[in-house]
Amino acid sequence: MTNFNVNETLLSSALPSELLPFLLWNEILVGIKAARQVFGEAITMSSVLIGETGSEISMPVLTSGFSVSSISESDLDTSGYVAQTPTMDHLQVLVGDQIYLAFSISDILKENSPKYDYVAILLREAGRTIGEYTDSSIRDTLWAGYGNSVGATVAGKLAFDDIVNLLQLEKEDKFYPDDNTPFLYISPEGEADLLKDSRWINSHRYAVGSVGNMGSDTAGEQDIYCDCRVRVTETMKAGYAMIVFKSPDDTDPYSIFAWKRPLTVKTERSEMYGRQAWYISERWGTKVMQPNSVGLISNC
Repeated sequence: MTNFNVNETLLSSALPSELLPFLLWNEILVGIKAARQVFGEAITMSSVLIGETGSEISMPVLTSGFSVSSISESDLDTSGYVAQTPTMDHLQVLVGDQIYLAFSISDILKENSPKYDYVAILLREAGRTIGEYTDSSIRDTLWAGYGNSVGATVAGKLAFDDIVNLLQLEKEDKFYPDDNTPFLYISPEGEADLLKDSRWINSHRYAVGSVGNMGSDTAGEQDIYCDCRVRVTETMKAGYAMIVFKSPDDTDPYSIFAWKRPLTVKTERSEMYGRQAWYISERWGTKVMQPNSVGLISNC
């Protein structure tokens, strides 16, 4: 297949104007795909705010629910049933400031290095950078919103027992791996600790597939460790591991990422300064709705 120069193609008078956005998007998406993004897998994505008035989502939550009562035939005959009224509250998901990345390319730069397609190079790098920023922001939201935590059994080392202890707390809050396999986020150092842990049980219950494949990008059973889908990333905070349950129901998210402005790319020409400018922006809000769906292992 013949390669093409993005900058030359964009400037071509024979190019239909409706194809320009697709060329820009292609280069941005190439960069985004190059970024290692793992935290977004554990959060519910929502587009309900796109094109709508307002910049927040208000979600109802029960602060107290129902209780079951019993009643005798005589009491029912004299006083009847007693109605209950659960109390409700609302959690707000607010859209934050605009996230953006801007750069320009001068005509002189392109003239001095005509063999390099600077537009393609920089658009891909911009996509990679904004992709990594977005994923790190989701990590920080989960990190700040955790409801369960345990300390490492042995300081400075992540162990099988630590994951078991944290999952115990999650189960006590009705989050079960049997029903909804959670994500286990660990650093490369944490992965090394787990693979060398003598307590790790190589059985179908705790692992399926090759140990050497644990933490690979392919979402499959070879990623399972202690009933968790493993995601190894250098962006996990050092000395910590995190278990996150994702809601199986998008209408009742445990954690949410709400788009207001999806990834937008614009460009403009400045003849006065002999350069082309590029602007990439997003707007979104993110929040943990059920804190106990997120657990943290510290000092590991």
